[in-house]
Amino acid sequence: MLWVILSFLTLGRIFYASRGFLSGPEAYLLLCGKRLDWGFIEGPAGVPALIRLSTSLGGCGPFGVRVLSPCFLLLLSLTLWWIVSNLDGKRVAFWSVLAFNLLPLVNAAGLVMDGAMIVGTFWMIALAWSSLLASKAATTLSSWMFYGLVLAITTQVSYCVGWLLIVVIAMIIMRQSRFPWLGVGLALLLLAASWIGPLWWNFHNEWLQWSQMTWGSLWSYNFPAWSLVQHSFVFWQFAFLIPLVVFSLTHALFFSQDQKKESNKNLSFSLLSVVPFVFCLAGVGHDAPSLGLQIVLWAMILPNLINFFLQTRWRQYGGLSLLCVTGVISCLVIFEMIPLRENSDNESLWSVPRRSGVSGVQKLALEILRLRALQKDNAPDSHSSSAPPFIIAQTPELASLLGALLPIDYPELQGAPSVFTPESPAFSSQFQLWPHYADAVASGFMDPLYTEEPMTSPFIGHRALYVTSELAEDLPETISGAFGAIIPVSRGTLERDHHSEEFMIYACENYQMMSL
Repeated sequence: MLWVILSFLTLGRIFYASRGFLSGPEAYLLLCGKRLDWGFIEGPAGVPALIRLSTSLGGCGPFGVRVLSPCFLLLLSLTLWWIVSNLDGKRVAFWSVLAFNLLPLVNAAGLVMDGAMIVGTFWMIALAWSSLLASKAATTLSSWMFYGLVLAITTQVSYCVGWLLIVVIAMIIMRQSRFPWLGVGLALLLLAASWIGPLWWNFHNEWLQWSQMTWGSLWSYNFPAWSLVQHSFVFWQFAFLIPLVVFSLTHALFFSQDQKKESNKNLSFSLLSVVPFVFCLAGVGHDAPSLGLQIVLWAMILPNLINFFLQTRWRQYGGLSLLCVTGVISCLVIFEMIPLRENSDNESLWSVPRRSGVSGVQKLALEILRLRALQKDNAPDSHSSSAPPFIIAQTPELASLLGALLPIDYPELQGAPSVFTPESPAFSSQFQLWPHYADAVASGFMDPLYTEEPMTSPFIGHRALYVTSELAEDLPETISGAFGAIIPVSRGTLERDHHSEEFMIYACENYQMMSL
């Protein structure tokens, strides 16, 4: 019966997810997938690579982008069933998997492709094998080789998974049993090999992923502002998760002692939850809560919670009532029938993933193509180039949404995306390119008076179309000061979370780089 339920849920999620629109993070990952590399500014290359695979089979629409997310949720559920049935039996495994699939965050993340479900699935597989190795349930060389491969693959979606191997080694040493030198060495070798690609990319891109990290950031912890989290479902569910993690660890410890088990597999599995929990706390302190790791934590604490509720009759009734309430809340979240924090550009990390995404992008993209063709046919003035205008968007999210639909190739800069973001007054990010701004500048002439090589944009003297929600008097200096003339030519509307937002399209003439 469980597999029938999960099969219907997976098919229903695929159908329902494909009826929405792409969100900003999904469009960004789609662009990264079209330009695969060993890394990206936002993180590893695993999720864009999977999107590249799914869109090559299902197209670049919501179905092609999102189809893997419900499938990975099914794989995560199977992994949870496998590990819990070995630890606590099939009865606990059944209710754990069922409760997991009723959680609001799990259902919301299973309908979009922002990477959370991919991270959660690979982490869960790595945790399952970590538990088996730490409790001596798997000791063969092949099991260590498979574990190393799982860690290597998971590293491509989440860098911090390698800490699990350190914890497993510590558990083996504390158990004072024979240390598997060959198996541990093989797993370490495979894990180290998985870092070659990310390190190579960062070395050739000025260590972009870690350039903002300082020694002080390792212990600095900034609690999110109250104005940011007071209506955030993600924050409050994580705050509720903290005592549940403590309860799960305590219950696993005393449950193992009461039963006098020869093997503490349940305790090992619960103790491993400390690793994702620590990184979740660190993310919250830097305003970046990892939804993928929160999904993992829910999967790890549910078996002990289910075990607790199954002990007596009255607990069973209470647990069933709680499960029904959770299912109702999950339906309200999925169908967006309860008010949640709007997914604005600076608060998207604290928002529940929305299947509805952003609608109206295709109409706005067609209007941009029409204006671009119209301006190309018009005779340029004496100051502007005759090349068709390039496209600039106000925010990286808007640039990603439009760039995923606009098939534009710029002869001035081979491999450039269709839509740029406003330039920053710094040599390292002149005319910021989305998603790869490191390639956006070309070397200028060498000047012996300068200690640094001057940079120049290949779009000097060209025209542009700037898409923004700002009024003409509120345009940033990087736009108003970089063009000879800025004229509003059209407008468009995008809808997000049942709210409409008006956008203006400005024709900008004769681009010139600004002096620092």
